[in-house]
Amino acid sequence: MCLYAPWGNLSIFYKDFRNSNGLISLGHIDSGMEVISNMQGGFSVTLEK
Repeated sequence: MCLYAPWGNLSIFYKDFRNSNGLISLGHIDSGMEVISNMQGGFSVTLEK
């Protein structure tokens, strides 16, 4: 899970990606990535500490 600082966007990468200077790592997802990777279209998520 990353913050893309130039735009203030939260990003979750579920496939390999190229690093960018604007990405700030915030942590990682422990489980459930298979659900996210199978989603079609837009959806909402809730992040909890």
